[in-house]
Amino acid sequence: MSVYRLLVWMIIMLLSISAVSAQESPPGSLLALLATVPDTPQTREGTPILGYADYRAAEQASGLTNPGSLDGFLALSQEEQVQWVNTIFRLRAGPRLDFLSNYIASMPDFVGFEWFDVDRAVTYGELTRLATIFAGDFDATAMASVYAGRGFEQREISGMTVWHRFEDGFVDPAARAPGDPFGGDLGRSARVVALPGYVANGQFWDITIAAIDTQRGAMPSLADDANFRALAEAAMDTGLLVQAVYLSPDDVGDQSVVGLDGQSVVPEAVASLGTLPAYTLALLADRQEGSDQVHLVAAVYDDAQRAEIAAAELSTRLTTFDPLAQYAELGVVVDAPRIFTNDAGDKFVAVAAIRYPLSDEPAAQNGLRTPPGTMFATWIQAFQQRAFRPLAITA
Repeated sequence: MSVYRLLVWMIIMLLSISAVSAQESPPGSLLALLATVPDTPQTREGTPILGYADYRAAEQASGLTNPGSLDGFLALSQEEQVQWVNTIFRLRAGPRLDFLSNYIASMPDFVGFEWFDVDRAVTYGELTRLATIFAGDFDATAMASVYAGRGFEQREISGMTVWHRFEDGFVDPAARAPGDPFGGDLGRSARVVALPGYVANGQFWDITIAAIDTQRGAMPSLADDANFRALAEAAMDTGLLVQAVYLSPDDVGDQSVVGLDGQSVVPEAVASLGTLPAYTLALLADRQEGSDQVHLVAAVYDDAQRAEIAAAELSTRLTTFDPLAQYAELGVVVDAPRIFTNDAGDKFVAVAAIRYPLSDEPAAQNGLRTPPGTMFATWIQAFQQRAFRPLAITA
């Protein structure tokens, strides 16, 4: 079997996961990425606003280590390779993993570094104007050589080199290269810049220039926003943060639908809920605490009283929000509601969570072990379908 076919097979086959070792989140990991993301109206138009993925945390949560390179990956046993792929597919936030096999096999040929060099990543912005930032240790010299060989043009902006191709938003199917994580799936335009400790890409010049300006301190970042910071701190206050998505109330707070008469109608499932006050910003997060996967719903408020009401209501809603009837099989338990207060004492985060163990028992229907992050994947799917009702505002 070829390397490519083997990798594809491993991605399709979701197999075993190992025992968990409890570790703490690397200091400032999500906050560090937020500090690279420009705070612009375009950034906040994404649905979700931002997705964060920590590949090293996903490995650590399952007791694995980074293979380091394609050669290191191929040196693993087939069982270890499958286990690693299964673990990475816990991540439903951040860059899509549809072409993970291509990334593993050929990213050095397209971008000058390996997939295994990427420690963490964020995506942000509207789907047609999506931007990606990778965090890790990257060789700018190797990148320059590869991009020159691919015929990319080079431009200096504020002392930083940008490798680019095509006009803003242009797509050339003939340039399609699934091994290129920066728009290679469709042959999109790209503007790639190596920042200290990061690589950023946008399909439009304004997005890339904004990232450069944020890096040099000429533009505020999302980390400068107290609401984004408070939610990040709440997600990282204990355990190992694996992934998170920031959500606007406009995307999840209004769960109404439009009837045939053109009027907004609140579904019965939402109308029957208790009171959830309007919030400024929300977060879904997945972290590991010992042997437990813990998935958080968090909403930020400017006063403690509304946050207290919200935390209790969110926990109540989570007890019944089981759209695929998975709670019993997974052993899901709903945590007691809590409030996280930021250091300044002016932001109050209502937090509700579910927890369940990483399973090492085969799933009944197909003999495969239950993949990690099962309920978080269900939450993301519900959000995409505008059916994540725990965050429906009912004040």
